[in-house]
Amino acid sequence: MLSSQVPPKETVGLAQLVESARFTRLWLTEDYYRKAGFASCGAVLGSTSSLPVGLGVTSIYLRHPTVLAMEIATLHRMFSGRFEVGLGLGSPRALNGSGRMPESKIDSVRDRLSLIADLVAGEQVTWADDLDKVGEARLQYPGDIDAVTWLGAEGPQMLALARDSAGGVIFSAFSTPVYLDWAMATLKRCDSYPTVLYLHVSVHEDLNIAAEAARNILIGRIKAGYVSSSMRRSGYWNVIEPLLGAPADVIEPWLTEELVSAFIVFGTPDQCRQKLRAFEDTGVDEIALAPNINNDPTRLGEAITMLSGVLVGT
Repeated sequence: MLSSQVPPKETVGLAQLVESARFTRLWLTEDYYRKAGFASCGAVLGSTSSLPVGLGVTSIYLRHPTVLAMEIATLHRMFSGRFEVGLGLGSPRALNGSGRMPESKIDSVRDRLSLIADLVAGEQVTWADDLDKVGEARLQYPGDIDAVTWLGAEGPQMLALARDSAGGVIFSAFSTPVYLDWAMATLKRCDSYPTVLYLHVSVHEDLNIAAEAARNILIGRIKAGYVSSSMRRSGYWNVIEPLLGAPADVIEPWLTEELVSAFIVFGTPDQCRQKLRAFEDTGVDEIALAPNINNDPTRLGEAITMLSGVLVGT
């Protein structure tokens, strides 16, 4: 997984490296005010030959539903079978800042998922809610494949919605094995139901360098004070809650190797292979590795290459 913090000019080259390293899919993220998701996916798809690409997640509110359906259907037609989209609420900061935060999130997401599916399928739609209106709309070029539409979900209500109304679930980064065990049980799907986990990985031949980068990733998350359902159910909430919003020097002494390893895989390539098993054992179908070398984009290629030598095909 390459986050939207990766500069636009670096994205295509890294995607080509991912394909040559034989990873089975590349996920790109979209965060408001950073790099545009659909444009990035189109550039990557056009510059690779067979690499499947997922966008996850893009906000279901920050584009008009017809525009969102057009974007999805266009990439389906241009790159048949290689593109899938993950939808979600989006950043509360972005939603509130643009006046796009819905009052009833679960019902609203359910309605919009159905609406977008109908539009992508080529049906004529008339619909309205408190934020948007669609009048007798039908895409001229609807999607031509039956692709999975994923939903980013964490809490029990959103997981239930994903189970009933989406084709698969995207688990966000900072999901611990304890949380994943709970979430997979909450989904309670008897049939085949795809799940993908975004997982931060700090890999380096020098364990100390990898560990420092891993701690910095987690420090940044805790320092930002962001609270999520996965963090509350991480198994470490009693340690993390008092540290939310604290400066780095206050947080750092509490970050034991056990705690950091619950959120982030780090170490040499062989150590990363071993630590991944705790996440694989939760039963998730796909793990999207997010390499991070202290947020240095110039070293992402190095990390991808190191990971591929040990992980691909194992």
